[in-house]
Amino acid sequence: MMHKMEPWLKKMMLGVYGFVPLKCELFSMIRFFYLPKESIFRHLYFKGNFKVSVDKEHSFLMKHYGSGFAMESDHFWKGVGACERYSIDLWIKYAKQSDLILDIGANTGTYSLIASALNSNAEVHAFEPVKRTFDKLQSNVQINTFDIHLHNIALSDTVGEIFLMEEGGSNEYTAHVTKLQNPNSYLVCCKRLDSILNVNYIGKNILMKLDVERHEVSVLLGMGDLLKQLRPIILLEVLDEEMAIQLNPFFENLEYVFYNIDEMKGYFEISSVQKSFGNNIFCCPKEKVLQS
Repeated sequence: MMHKMEPWLKKMMLGVYGFVPLKCELFSMIRFFYLPKESIFRHLYFKGNFKVSVDKEHSFLMKHYGSGFAMESDHFWKGVGACERYSIDLWIKYAKQSDLILDIGANTGTYSLIASALNSNAEVHAFEPVKRTFDKLQSNVQINTFDIHLHNIALSDTVGEIFLMEEGGSNEYTAHVTKLQNPNSYLVCCKRLDSILNVNYIGKNILMKLDVERHEVSVLLGMGDLLKQLRPIILLEVLDEEMAIQLNPFFENLEYVFYNIDEMKGYFEISSVQKSFGNNIFCCPKEKVLQS
């Protein structure tokens, strides 16, 4: 009998929880003294803006939307490096030195916000094709008054439109490009990166994050000759060996240095692109590698 009542009890408790005032302020006090386990803090959500520190001198604001938004909860409770600690460490290190920063697959903007908080002189572009996610990205940029160029488009190797499919499930933001139309897909505007960038950026320090759910090859194809000409530093998502095999030819004879990133242990130099220990590989032109 009790088991049958649990959904009703849960619904009632959630309803009551929604009316509890000053949750952000209360959780901020708790966070100062104690970090709950993830299984606990994922249920300690709120709605409103909160501050994320990048380092002792730099921070940005992020908006939390309540239940189901795990990324925001992670940043609130565990800080800027909650999800990808060593990827973000590298991003911070190189963002400080960059003239142009491209956040491709920006989601709600963590990497773009970090870059703008650290380097107000950099030209920052954020690309996010999912409209509901883009709206949250736009809101995060606005509450910080950062000068980030926002693009509600997909990047690929073609210009026009492309099908995007949202995956649903526990991740509020996950979507990927698909070739076939289905009940969960819809068309979004699509551009090539070489229709946005040009040779005027040659000689600039360019930092790029490329996280587009196995569509990375198409985005690099859409750069044309600009990969060779601009020599960007790339934080590149590589989820499996098949993807790594397809990505390696882009970097042949370009004298890049590669680091496989383990978000628990650090990053380790490797000879070529391979499946990441976590999500990302760091690809850096040999002449742009910064010493620790």
